[in-house]
Amino acid sequence: MILPRGNSVWANLSISFIVIDELMRYLKKNDFTGCIHFIFNHSQGLVLFQEGDIVNGTEENNGIKAAGQDAVDHIIKKASEKPDGVVNVSEFSVETISILSEVFSLPTTLLHEKLSAEFSNIIKFVDTLKKDTFTGYIELAFPKDRREGIEIVVFEKGQISALFTRNYQFRVNEKNKNDIKHIENYLKLAQDAGVIYNVFEKS
Repeated sequence: MILPRGNSVWANLSISFIVIDELMRYLKKNDFTGCIHFIFNHSQGLVLFQEGDIVNGTEENNGIKAAGQDAVDHIIKKASEKPDGVVNVSEFSVETISILSEVFSLPTTLLHEKLSAEFSNIIKFVDTLKKDTFTGYIELAFPKDRREGIEIVVFEKGQISALFTRNYQFRVNEKNKNDIKHIENYLKLAQDAGVIYNVFEKS
């Protein structure tokens, strides 16, 4: 599950004490841009807001992922039934929400699963994807990350188009040397950390 960091509005609120419909109305009224992260016993969900409107969402249940309006509806319905769990509400930039929404909306096929940087050098692998004019994204999991979060590198026709990590959340401008340097530094960090990564190709 993608666990972005943003400006925390509320953290670890017990779902049993929240009136979900009222929370949604409050966020809409205040033109909220960010996400609600629902953490249930056996599943998680993210609902994305942009200027008060729900724009997308994703749900993960025992390793099975779903996205889009159906996922949003299911998350909200489940939260309204008062299961055990907590809610985190975080503000993000419009750009960050836009990147996440596009990733959730992209129809993909799992191309490679659980590759390890220890056996498959991710820097060289990215170079191969560039040569193959790959469109899709890579999910990266850092072995020592206590948050168990997923970070994302997005590709468009062989070019890295966006980076969504703990420290970097931006669209890439290939002409911007700083953007390129951030990507290089991130991939080196990922390789040195021995990341595990999945590759999803646009269907």
